[in-house]
Formats: sequence, structure tokens, C-alpha cells
Amino acid sequence: MRNFKKILIAICVIALLSVGCVVMAFAADGEEVVVNKGTVEELNALIATAESASDAQSKYNALSAVNSYLLTKDMCVDEMDDTTKVIYDAAMLRIQRVAVVGADMLLSVIPEDLTASGVDVEAALTNFLNADFMLHWFELPTTTAGLSDVKPKYDAAFERVATALVNNLSDGSYGNKITNTAENKVKLNRVNSIITYCVPYGSADF
Repeated sequence: MRNFKKILIAICVIALLSVGCVVMAFAADGEEVVVNKGTVEELNALIATAESASDAQSKYNALSAVNSYLLTKDMCVDEMDDTTKVIYDAAMLRIQRVAVVGADMLLSVIPEDLTASGVDVEAALTNFLNADFMLHWFELPTTTAGLSDVKPKYDAAFERVATALVNNLSDGSYGNKITNTAENKVKLNRVNSIITYCVPYGSADF
């Protein structure tokens, strides 16, 4: 009787181990097979939405969706045929152009004088950061169409925003205070990192 129990226990253990191995094998196979593939058609549709966006915020939102798609989808460029590869390369050029246009739109709505009465410094901060993100997301080469026109506007906005932030942090008499929220702290840290550790986008030493 005692031996029978031992045999039964051994059979149960072997059965459990076998089931576990099968489950793990299926899981491993799933990881190898499941690829979150993207398509040129889907990418072009997102780019078209970004191109047609008529205001700065909509342009930013649409480009954010393009960036998210590129980060989360495997475009499998190496597997594309020649025709699809040409379409893909053209799509990447379109992204670069629309990113420059979007950045220009965001920089254009930043007021010249951030100390003027009623100026929303927080909105200026957000617009500058969104323009900065837009230019960096797609690693635009310096030959990108329109970038040379946007760079002076970026540098000027960078100087105004940086000065406003320094004044906000050090001068109690500054008129347009930035609200002390967790979200704004993240934004301030981002700009501070640009001021401290980086040079503006497109500069010779970038």
C-alpha cells in the first residue's frame, strides 16, 4: 500500500512537470511568433492626418501618434520589396517635413515678451517643449527642408523661455508665475536639462 502511494505521487509529479513544460513551450513559441508588425499604409494614413492638421496643437497630437506608431510597431524594413521600400523612404521624408512645419507653428505662438501682463508662461513652456520634442523625435538631419528657417525661431524662443524660467525661479517680483504642480516640475526639469546639459536643436555642436 505504501509503495502504491509512492508510485501514485510520482505519477502526479511527472504529470505536473509535463504540463508545465508544455505550457512553457507554448509561451516561448508565442513570444517568437507574435510580432507587432506595422505597415506602410497605416503609417502613411497617420502622416496624412498630421499633414492636414491646421493648428499647432493638432499638428503636435498627430505627430505624437506617428512617433508612437514608429516606437511600438516593427516596420520590418529589411523584408520590404523595392517598391514598398521606396514608399517607406518617401513616408520618412514626409514625416521630417511635417515635423518642421509643426515645430514652426508651435514656436510661432510663443509671445515675444513673456513678462507682459496676461501672458501665459505655462503655455509658452509647453509649446516650446512640444516643438523641441517634435524636432528630436524623428532625428531630423540638418538638410531637412525648412529646418534652417526654423532654427533661428527655435533659438530665440529658447532664450526667451530660459530667461522666463530663471526669473520665475529666482525673482519673486516676476509677474507671471508658473504654478507649482507635479506636471510643471517635469516640464521645468526638461527645460533645465536643455539649459544645463544641451545646446539648442540644430546647433553646430548638437
